[in-house]
Formats: sequence, C-alpha cells, structure tokens
Amino acid sequence: MKVFYKKNYTKIILFLIIFIVLFCVCLVAIQNPSKYVYFLLPSPSLVIVLCLLGLITLPYISYHFIGWIFKARYGLEINEKGINNHLYFLKVNFIKWDEIVDVSLSNESNEKRIKIIVKDFDKYLKESDFLTRFFMNHQVKNGEAVIYINPYFLKAEKKELFATILKEWKNNKLRSNITN
Repeated sequence: MKVFYKKNYTKIILFLIIFIVLFCVCLVAIQNPSKYVYFLLPSPSLVIVLCLLGLITLPYISYHFIGWIFKARYGLEINEKGINNHLYFLKVNFIKWDEIVDVSLSNESNEKRIKIIVKDFDKYLKESDFLTRFFMNHQVKNGEAVIYINPYFLKAEKKELFATILKEWKNNKLRSNITN
C-alpha cells in the first residue's frame, strides 16, 4: 500500500518569508547594536551575539526550506518498504520499517509530532552536514535515536498520519514475523 501526503506550500513559504525578514533585521541590527539595546537585550554585545547567531542559522534553515519546495512532489510517502520523508533536515530521507524500533506521538512543548526511534541513528547522520549533525545529536535522548515527523508542513491531520504510520509499521512487523 502506498500513501502520499502533499506538502503544505503555504506554510513553508510563510516560514521562509519570516526567516528572510529576520535575516534582514539581523543585518540591520548588527551594523549599530547600541541602537537596539533595551530591556530584553540589555547590552550591545548580546545584540551582536544574537545577530551573528541569526546570520548563521537563518540562511541554513532557509536553504532547507527552499529545498523542501523544489524537492519531491510529495512531502511524505508511506509504502511497504518504509517511510520516505522529504520534509526533514537529514540527507537520508528513507526509513526502512525493519530499522524502526518504536513509533509514538510526542507531545513536547504542546507540539504533537510523530516520534520514530530507529536502530542506527548514525546511518542517518553520516551524510549530513555539520550543523545538521550538531542539532540532530541533541535529539538522541536516553540512548534513543529519535527522528521526528512533524505534520505541520504536510496537508495531513496528525492523528490520521500517526494511525497510518503505526498501522503500516505493525503490518510490516507481522509480515516479517511470518516470513521468519
């Protein structure tokens, strides 16, 4: 069975525009940091640090969002072999069913994402760039290698997407148990 979920281009482009505006704000603020000192940013050095951080991370994230726009036609594909997630920062987008240890809904900070624990997280990290590896290593919690699927940028309901992934994963476990 193949199930396709389309990308939500409106949300992706909206976030891209927000990142471009924030990048421009960082460019303006770093030229005269003392002008932007107020109670949230009490010193010019803090303004400089935050602007530098924005000037480094915003183009990186924007690059991925632009890639998501022009990449594959669908944002997520679920088939008999696994999950092909085109809306993620990792270079390896395909997760085989037999590499998945657990599937659950994550409810961290009121954001419901689908949490997929995989056996060999390094396989997904090895071809990624430095910043991606840095951020993704922070997702390895309690020895669990976690990949998240965020339905926010898909035209799909969270519960429907989770039910489909869980059903296909369990079906694959049954098929693999029967063949063994």
